[in-house]
Amino acid sequence: MSKAEEFERQEKAGVPAGTAAMQVSSPLMGIPPFKKFTRDWITGVGGDVKYHNKLSGYFDKIDEFLGDKVDWQISRLHRPDFAGLAQFISEKGYVPTTVTAHLKALRQAFLAAQQQGFVLVSPITPRDYISNPSPNLAKRMTIPQIEYLANATKVIDWRTTIIFGFYFAMDLIEAANQTWDNIDFVARTVSWVSHTRDGKPVQMTIPMHPLAENHLMCELLRLPITIQPSTSKMASIRIPRGEQVSG
Repeated sequence: MSKAEEFERQEKAGVPAGTAAMQVSSPLMGIPPFKKFTRDWITGVGGDVKYHNKLSGYFDKIDEFLGDKVDWQISRLHRPDFAGLAQFISEKGYVPTTVTAHLKALRQAFLAAQQQGFVLVSPITPRDYISNPSPNLAKRMTIPQIEYLANATKVIDWRTTIIFGFYFAMDLIEAANQTWDNIDFVARTVSWVSHTRDGKPVQMTIPMHPLAENHLMCELLRLPITIQPSTSKMASIRIPRGEQVSG
């Protein structure tokens, strides 16, 4: 075998070219190719068949990007070998979150290889993940949208609930269970007990917006005179369907 052929064989095996045969350790020679390692890794991770198939699909795209390099020992693949991978996947029509899912799977496989001593460091880092330029975040509703929403319901309970949610940042349960005890028309505030995520009570007091105050005053004036405001729940207030509330 010529030296050139020997050097080529050593390079493919992940051994520095020119290393004497007697100096090559068996663990180094036993490092698996990228494709074999990743497929073995997929079968060993948790999850069901559907999840394994999803991972296999990710690595099929990565294999397509790497080309012949999939048969290289995984230790031979470094960061420059994956330059342009995200763009390659993106150009196939995948959204940023799915592109990132490919990169995360690749990083997890390399971290497993690192743990087994096949590589020194993963060539993929969290900085390589693609941020979504248009995440599905809730958008703040505008006042005209709230007006349309409130006027779309003919049941006064829901209209009041919508107004509580918009002007006082109440969630649905809080808004639907407000009582007249909590309404102070003199101080022009609404007070109630909310709760944190861990269940701790928090006293809330919010000034009344003029439009919210007008709506609540109209409801109060529509109540029969025999009903005491201090014992009546907002959610129990009903007026005939089709009757409009001013404000």
